[in-house]
Order: sequence, then structure tokens, then C-alpha cells
Amino acid sequence: QYLTTILTATGEEVDFATVFGGIDRIPARSPEELKQQQRDNAEGYVLRYDNGQRVKIKFDQYVELHRVVTGLSTTSIWECLRAGQNPLEVLTMLPDELYGWAERETTELKVKHYELVNGAVSKKDAMLIDLGSNFTRKDFAALALEDPNPALLFMALDASNERLNDAAWKLVKPE
Repeated sequence: QYLTTILTATGEEVDFATVFGGIDRIPARSPEELKQQQRDNAEGYVLRYDNGQRVKIKFDQYVELHRVVTGLSTTSIWECLRAGQNPLEVLTMLPDELYGWAERETTELKVKHYELVNGAVSKKDAMLIDLGSNFTRKDFAALALEDPNPALLFMALDASNERLNDAAWKLVKPE
């Protein structure tokens, strides 16, 4: 994707119109207004400010098209995480706008998983303190059944970390 030409001898930027013979110039508008235009078959805009800073504005339709083309979904990210992979390493070639979305989805899934696993371990530890040293599994079950995820508590009790980890991933699977 072409953004500019720089004259190596001087470091001067050559105007796009000089190189290609014309560009769409638009009156000054906010990036939000430009994004709302949603032109068909268009990627979006690259805004160039007087200080040389550039900002890409991508239309939602374009972003969604790339998501479909790449097969990227919250479920595919979840599948990577459940398999112990880092989806962000696999997705490094994504355009910035999709990478940001994938990063947010990855973080959200990881946080939900972490909360389930650590919540189960913490609750199990608190239950053991309440039960004392001479508890039975039946005693533990009576307390565990008050929790929305009693199976996770038993996995934590049995130190079945692999099962606990997998069960937590199943619970955060996107629909």
C-alpha cells in the first residue's frame, strides 16, 4: 500500500498528487465523521496532518470483510488459547485494525479463564479453612454445591490442574 514518496537526497516528502496525478481531497472533518461515511468497496482514509502524522480510518465493512477472509473470530482465538497457543503470535500479519480487535478478544478470554481458575482455587482454599482438617468429601460437596461451578472446586481440591484449566476454557467458550 502506497503512502508517500521521500526524496532520499533531501528527506523531503513528495506530495501524492505529484506522483500519481491527483487525489481525493476532502474538507477538514473529524476522523469519526469520516468513518461514518462507510463508502462501498473502499478501505477508508489515510489522514495526513500538517505535522506529518498519519492516521488510518478503516470503514467497518472493510474490517468485517478482512475478518471473514482471514477466518478470524472470537471462537478461533479461543481455540488457540485452549490449545495453549498464543493467537497473537499467529496473527502478526493482520492489519492493525484487526490485530487490535484480536488483542482485545484474547485479553478478554484470558481474563475470564483466569478468574474462573483462580476463583475456584481461592474458594477451595477458603472452604478447606472453614471445614477444618477432619472434613470428608461429602462435607466439601455440601459447600461446593452452593457454587455455580462445583466441578471446578472439586478439580481444585484434587489438584487436577489440567482438568481445571480445560474445564475453565470450556466455560468461557464464545457462543
